[in-house]
Amino acid sequence: LRLACVKFNNINLIEGHLSKDDYYKTINSSDIVCSLYDPNEYKLKTSGVFWDYLLQNKTHWLVTSGTWMVEELSELGIPHSIITYGNVEDALIKMETLLQEMKQNRVFLQGYANTEQNYLELLRRPFTNWLFEKLGNQT
Repeated sequence: LRLACVKFNNINLIEGHLSKDDYYKTINSSDIVCSLYDPNEYKLKTSGVFWDYLLQNKTHWLVTSGTWMVEELSELGIPHSIITYGNVEDALIKMETLLQEMKQNRVFLQGYANTEQNYLELLRRPFTNWLFEKLGNQT
């Protein structure tokens, strides 16, 4: 990510502790979310930061393959790009592509206002329907 900050003047890397106000200011001012979690650690678990950003209707996500976050974003129909964990070059290329698309207004900039409703509907579906849908996608 430090390389992305050097390459692009509109990317900021925030390290360390943020106050609650600064945390939410950062979330509200972000256009792209980089959720680059280790798939060995996050295959089946979530992140509070993920949910905080998700509820803010962010435009686009950059996430690592093999994580639970990829599955959630896919289920909710939220735009995202997938990279391999640790592949810095791929992350930089995808960030550059997203930034160029945003400049050209080709990225959906309205957010996804129905995320909470979509997620509730997803949770309320009968498990057997979800299971058969998933099994049907694998054949």
